[in-house]
Amino acid sequence: MIGKARSLFKFVVDKAKGLAGKVGNKLGFGKNKDKGADDTHGIHEETDPEHDRKVKEGLAYLRQEESRYAKNGRILHIDALANA
Repeated sequence: MIGKARSLFKFVVDKAKGLAGKVGNKLGFGKNKDKGADDTHGIHEETDPEHDRKVKEGLAYLRQEESRYAKNGRILHIDALANA
């Protein structure tokens, strides 16, 4: 009886793993079949200089604001939420 339950359990787990693998592959997860391809999962980098400048300015502003709340190089969670 226990042997049958184990084999049934193994069968169900193996089928679930196979299904999860197929779904993951369809969504772009897992091993990249094309060795030379970039592994970005469909995310494309922006090459717009205006966009890059805005991102850099935003990050600089965020770091400046964080430094107001930092104590010993660390920031408390509540202060981080206030900064966000």
